[in-house]
Amino acid sequence: MTSPETACIIRARGLSKQYGNARVVNALNMNVHAGDIYGFVGRNGAGKSTTMKLICGLTRASEGELQVLGHDLARWAGPTGVGSLIEAPGLLEKASALDNLLYKAYALGIEQPRPKCEELLKLVGLSNTGTKQARNFSLGMKQRLGIALALVGEPKLLLLDEPFNGLDPAATHEMREALQKLNKEQGLTIVVSSHVLDQLNRFATRFGVIDAGTMVVEFDAEHMNEMAAGYIRVRCTDMAKAAQTLAAALPEAQITSANDGALLLPGTEGNLGKVSFALYNANLQVLELVRTQHDIEEFFLELMGKPSNS
Repeated sequence: MTSPETACIIRARGLSKQYGNARVVNALNMNVHAGDIYGFVGRNGAGKSTTMKLICGLTRASEGELQVLGHDLARWAGPTGVGSLIEAPGLLEKASALDNLLYKAYALGIEQPRPKCEELLKLVGLSNTGTKQARNFSLGMKQRLGIALALVGEPKLLLLDEPFNGLDPAATHEMREALQKLNKEQGLTIVVSSHVLDQLNRFATRFGVIDAGTMVVEFDAEHMNEMAAGYIRVRCTDMAKAAQTLAAALPEAQITSANDGALLLPGTEGNLGKVSFALYNANLQVLELVRTQHDIEEFFLELMGKPSNS
């Protein structure tokens, strides 16, 4: 269920970021609600990492509005309450896992941080690394330590950019369960970008799809499952009239748009008949009316306007 806008942890309107002549984020609108595990999906170069950097204050927007945890980031200079792991984790290579966490905790002014840091290491599966230096960790171990670092200080919002990189299936499963536990027991709102769509589908509660720096669509997990399992594509000569007609004929159906402008509806047998009947009664010229069944990856590729290999 969509939360009211007042419950937004992240609210972006017309958000843009330009580097030279390249507009990496382009008039992006984004809504992340309290308690979401928000799956942020897009191809390489779509603008996911830059958007996350904007949210956690690592860079400033060129245009637009951005509110995070109730603060307008263009005017806010205090603590953001955001933990993040974006691109590579920033580790002290010659320090142990525990010392890495302790140094950050001391910098944040956390009193008696050792028990909390030890608990974080246990959470990410690094409690037995002892004095081993971070430079000798595997890629997966460094990734887990980066997540633990992001959790130091008990943030209210956690941003994770490709957190499953370097993790084997068992470690991925453990990490996913740990994040779900934090979300349910501590109310932590989490934004996760990942190319591993199957993993996102296992635990994300809402999704946002970005393409060429612009948000294509946002929807909840229930809608995603309906659409990925089967959906109806509709294109007519008058798309505005088609959208109005179908919204009136199928008020319970969530209608979204693919990047090529086609309308997408949950593809039940009953809906197919209702769509056809409604378009016929509205005297609309139909260019495309097809019911498809795609897997999750194909569904997201469709939204991003990229043809699948099948």
